[in-house]
Amino acid sequence: LLDAIQNHEVLSGIPGLNDDEALRALQTIRGVGAKVASCVLAFAYHRQQAFPLDTWMLKVMKKHYPGRDASYFAPYAALAQQYLFHYERTQGGLP
Repeated sequence: LLDAIQNHEVLSGIPGLNDDEALRALQTIRGVGAKVASCVLAFAYHRQQAFPLDTWMLKVMKKHYPGRDASYFAPYAALAQQYLFHYERTQGGLP
């Protein structure tokens, strides 16, 4: 990731890409998977549809929104993910 930042690889083109293209572009950086790419889109690029999803968020979704995916929270999926994560952390559902 440091190499990509120092060389402005990939990152300089992100603002001009749609969310799906940006997610794929970020994942071309060695060590960056779907969750990290989604976090970067949500927090660094303020992409409201990004929905960082890991094991814990899969459990949260299954518990509270079975059969649903991030599109259910459109157009504010990133914000919904933060609220869901915080709720589960503060209510004792996540370690």
